[in-house]
Amino acid sequence: MKSHLIIVLSIFVFSSNTAQNNQKCTCCQKEYRQFDFWLGEWEVFNQKGIKIGENRIVQIQDSCGIQENWTSAAQTGTSYNYYKPSDSSWHQIYLDNQGTILELQGHYQNGTMVLKSKPVQSKLGKYSYQNRISWTQNTDGTVRQKWDIISSNDSILQVAFDGIYKRFPKKQSTVNNPFFSKTEPNVLIDTMNLYDHVRQRKIPIAIYQNKATQNNNIQKVIILSHGYGQNKGGDYLQYDYLTSFLASKGYFVVSVQHELKSDSLLPLNGKPQILRRPFWDRGADNILFVINELKRNYPGLKIDQITLIGHSNGGDMTALFPQKYPNIVDKIITLDNRRMALPRTKHPKIFSLRSSDQPADEGVLPTEKEIKKFGITIIKSHNITHNEMDDSGNNAQRKEIQKYVLMFLKD
Repeated sequence: MKSHLIIVLSIFVFSSNTAQNNQKCTCCQKEYRQFDFWLGEWEVFNQKGIKIGENRIVQIQDSCGIQENWTSAAQTGTSYNYYKPSDSSWHQIYLDNQGTILELQGHYQNGTMVLKSKPVQSKLGKYSYQNRISWTQNTDGTVRQKWDIISSNDSILQVAFDGIYKRFPKKQSTVNNPFFSKTEPNVLIDTMNLYDHVRQRKIPIAIYQNKATQNNNIQKVIILSHGYGQNKGGDYLQYDYLTSFLASKGYFVVSVQHELKSDSLLPLNGKPQILRRPFWDRGADNILFVINELKRNYPGLKIDQITLIGHSNGGDMTALFPQKYPNIVDKIITLDNRRMALPRTKHPKIFSLRSSDQPADEGVLPTEKEIKKFGITIIKSHNITHNEMDDSGNNAQRKEIQKYVLMFLKD
């Protein structure tokens, strides 16, 4: 009996892992991202400017839902928010420590999420009313939440809550003195540490700008993710031949340091698609945070025309990003990513430069039929090995990579 149980459990684990590995992104439609403007850590103020509480809004279950965590002097509350495809609407279930329970349903339209309860009878049964809560994204980055008690004809009987959400003041970023690139003398490099309050994580970045165009507010954005560096740090500065080159061509380039010394090391044994997935997820979340910071701090950039570039493990993060967060980036370029499957899609446009020495895992690269169907570009180099795609490559190898990347950017 015991041996039979072991066999059954083994089959279950194998089947579960296989299903997890083959599962497509189930919450990647654009509707699932409609409430993302509410994400973050917020201080909440009433209409008189008095702080009344704090709210921490986070994504859960692989971005299939949003969890609210409200705290005030006398109240705590939690809500779960999710998009339901079967009725094409958003739902919220709210519960607080005072026994309040709300079940709401509604839609997002023109920058506002509006959710309503079903009709509720008043205590004396003289009339019915509904709870209507709206969240509106303001142009200054704040969010207004208004809770109205409305009659059957939608007239407002009472305003139960009217608050303004303001993001917590950013933790002071450490900024080094800007310095000029060694390979492109007209390119200025700024390094700084961003801080994600929601994940309690530091994200070092380097910004590359051409001195002649750094005040140009219509630059296209490139975000680069480095290869695995065993948590030694500084890897985001090891692609100067490419980042500074692209900045010299007028692009606004950001290189992200994904690994911190306090992180666990990347698993080198076992099935990478399972064991390394949390590392790629973290990388995708880093990229999303950087994009949102750019939106707030550089409002004139062409955020709708972002290109992601990633090498090796950073290429796996780059390949995952549009599958986890669709409709955000315009193009992705991977430099010999080997583990995470490239998206099979026409948008974003997909380009991958392959090394001369390292094969990709099965299913990572598209078939010839898929290449034609989705317009994907795959180029194999016969002169560049996997480990020569950073600054360690020679001049000829660097120029080859620059040529192909620039060609794809202009496509």
